[in-house]
Amino acid sequence: MENDALWQEVMEELKLSIEPNALKTWFKHARIHRIDKSEMVIYATNEFAADWMRKHFLQDVKSAVKKVLPTIDKVKISYEENSQEQKGV
Repeated sequence: MENDALWQEVMEELKLSIEPNALKTWFKHARIHRIDKSEMVIYATNEFAADWMRKHFLQDVKSAVKKVLPTIDKVKISYEENSQEQKGV
């Protein structure tokens, strides 16, 4: 299954534990960056969003990911460090 489809499944699980406004604010533009054998790395839009998501939603994300992909034992929330420069902002 492709990362986009997997992320949509994770988002469906997150809808059960995170209120809609928070989900839209913090997760709308997040995406799966990489999946290894037992680890998933999720990219937030920026450093602030990644930090907020880790502090407030990491357990919810881990639970949702585990339901969708039981083989995943570790979830990291990060961001693409040079994304602003790459976009020419």
